[in-house]
Amino acid sequence: MYKMVEIKCLACGKTLKIPKYVDTDNYEGQIVCTECESLLYVKLVKSKVRKYRKLIDKKPVEIKLIPAVPRPDYPKVQKKN
Repeated sequence: MYKMVEIKCLACGKTLKIPKYVDTDNYEGQIVCTECESLLYVKLVKSKVRKYRKLIDKKPVEIKLIPAVPRPDYPKVQKKN
């Protein structure tokens, strides 16, 4: 059975729990933070962190409202009564 390893997310600072199925004695790969969804690279040897860095920082989604402007090349549609 593998040891449970907890580390802090480099993007949001929340505690990141390594999934139980990951071999913490010898693991090198990517893990996604469940809190902020950032992609992290981690290397574990004998249940200790040897390398750890942020690969992709998940940016907050910003929704912009774009006003509807009629295109000049479209003919005007008249409503039928």
